[in-house]
Amino acid sequence: MSAHALRELPLPPRLVAVAGLFLCFSAGALVARHLPTGLAVVFAILYTPLVLINLPAGLAVWIALVFIEHLPVLDVGPTAASLLVLAGWAGTIGSRRSLAQPFAKSARFLPAAIGLLLAWLSLSALWAHDPGQSGFALVDWLVAAVIFGVVATTITSRKQVVLVMLGFVCGALLSVVIGLVVNGLSGVSSAYETATQTEGRLSGGSGDPNYLAAGVVPAIVLAAGLFQQLRGALSRLGLSVALVILVTGLAATQSRGGLLAAAGALVASLVIMRGRRRYVLLVVGVIVVIGGLWFSSNPAALQRVTSSDQGGNGRTELWAVAWRMGADHPLVGVGLNNYLVRSPEYARDVGTLRFAELIAERPHVAHNAYLQLFAETGLIGLALFLIVVCGCLRLIRDASRRFAVAGDALGAALASTLLIAILSALFASFFLSNGPDKRLWFLLGLVPPLLTLARSAPVSREYASQERD
Repeated sequence: MSAHALRELPLPPRLVAVAGLFLCFSAGALVARHLPTGLAVVFAILYTPLVLINLPAGLAVWIALVFIEHLPVLDVGPTAASLLVLAGWAGTIGSRRSLAQPFAKSARFLPAAIGLLLAWLSLSALWAHDPGQSGFALVDWLVAAVIFGVVATTITSRKQVVLVMLGFVCGALLSVVIGLVVNGLSGVSSAYETATQTEGRLSGGSGDPNYLAAGVVPAIVLAAGLFQQLRGALSRLGLSVALVILVTGLAATQSRGGLLAAAGALVASLVIMRGRRRYVLLVVGVIVVIGGLWFSSNPAALQRVTSSDQGGNGRTELWAVAWRMGADHPLVGVGLNNYLVRSPEYARDVGTLRFAELIAERPHVAHNAYLQLFAETGLIGLALFLIVVCGCLRLIRDASRRFAVAGDALGAALASTLLIAILSALFASFFLSNGPDKRLWFLLGLVPPLLTLARSAPVSREYASQERD
C-alpha cells in the first residue's frame, strides 16, 4: 500500500481516538509490567506509520537504532524495526517505476557481484568442519545484502541522502551519549554499565569499544561533510556539538584501530577533497584539539593507545594464524565462520605465542575482516568481497566527478564525503572481523542512488564550452 493510499483511507475521528487511547493504555501497561516489551510496543506504534508514509525517514531512524541495538532495554526492538522497514519496502515496490534504475549502466555489476559473493559463502559450508557455524554467519551476510538493496532502491533524492546520513550521525551520537551518561552517573545498574563500558573503555550501545569506534569514525566524516550541505545556523550548531561529542566518544573507546582509521580518513580527505583542503585542515585541527583535551585529562587512556607492550592484545598473533590458515587453503578457505573452529589446530604452527589462550583455549576471531575472509573463504571469497567494495568506491568517485562536471560543487562534496566515510569504515575493518557490518553495507547502499543523481545532473555551460574548444 502506498503512502498516498494510506492517507486517503476513510478513518472516522472517533474510531481513531478510541484506537489511540487503547494503544496508549496497552503500551503503558506493558511498560509497567516489562520495560523492554513495553518500549518495543511504543516504538512500533510510532514507527510503523513513519515507515509506511516516509520510508527514507524510516531508514534514517533504523540506522540510528543499529548503533544501540546491544542495549538491554531494546531487546527485540531493532529486529522488529528491520522487519517493518522490509515490509514497508516490499509494499512500495509496485509504486516504483524500476527497481533496476540505480543499477543501470556502469553499476549493473553490483547485484551480480553480491549474488556471487553470497553464493560462494553458502558453498563454503560444504567443506566446513562445522556447517552450522557457517549457517549462522551466512544469515548476517544475507541481512547485509538486503540492507544494501533496500537502501539502493529507496533513496531517490539528495534530500533523502542527507536525511539518512543524518540518521547515521545521530545513531553514533546517541550511542556515545548513552555510554558517557550511563558511565558518568552513580547508581546505574550493572547491566547497563557492562553494556556501555568494557574495562574502562567506552562501548556505548554497540557492545564493544572497537565496534563503536568503527561506526563513530565514518559518522565524524559524515557530520563534517554535512556541515557544508546544511545552511541553517541551528543545523550547523547541532553538527558542531555532534562533532565534539563524537570525537570525545572516539577517544573514550581507546581503540587503536579506530584512531588509525581516523588517520586514514584524514589522508583520504586531503587526497580526495583537494579543492577544500583548508576546510579539511580546519576540521582536523578541531578534532585534534578535542581529542588532545580528552587524552590530557585521561593519561592512562593515552598510555594504552600509544603503548605497544601488549603486542596489540594478541591481535598480531590472530592475524598470523589467519594468514597461515589461508595459506594452507588458498582458494576455498576452511569454510565460512570456521576460523574459530580451526584456529586451535594452528597454536603450534605460528611460532612462540604470548596469547596462546586466545587461539587454543578461548578462540577469538581474527580481528581483521580481510584476513578472516581469506582464511574462511579463500582468495575467491576475498576477491568477490573486494570487487563489491572497490566497485562501490569507483562508482562514488565517478559520481563526484560527474557532479563536478555539472558545476554542482555541493553534489561533488556530498559524494566525496560518502567516499571518505566508506573508506574509513573499510580502514576500521583491518582491525575488526566485521565483513557483514550493517553500517558499512548501509553506506555502500547509498552509492547507486548518488550515482543516479549525478548522471541526471546537466553538464555545466563552462565545461561544455571547454569541450567544444
